[in-house]
Amino acid sequence: MFTQPNSHQTGFTILECAIALAITLIGVLAIEVFVINGLGMQTLASNSSIANSLAKAKVEELQARSSNDPARTNGGSLSANVTNYYDTVGTNYVRRWVISDAANGTQNVQVRVLPSQSSKAFTTVTIETLIQ
Repeated sequence: MFTQPNSHQTGFTILECAIALAITLIGVLAIEVFVINGLGMQTLASNSSIANSLAKAKVEELQARSSNDPARTNGGSLSANVTNYYDTVGTNYVRRWVISDAANGTQNVQVRVLPSQSSKAFTTVTIETLIQ
């Protein structure tokens, strides 16, 4: 703080104010980075949760069908859209599934949910289970 000799006026100089402002600005920007990263992680978690629910719903849908239903015929792909073995849910998600025979009259079902468009805020979800 600057004080003129023989004067009763005290105060901050412009330089001191500029330095204080710069320090405050750096602190605010650091907090902003944490907030932005937190929002991104929240979006990723939300999308992953939705994808997991969609994958489980597809497994339940297939399990509810009769074992001789054409929808439960062996086939499909997790890496490409194969007719009768994929669907689009809303505008954001694509579900792909593979059905294959397993032991004791069961079927192995793999379901993958991925974004319909490339997205950094999404991780692909794959689940696998046996159904009767």
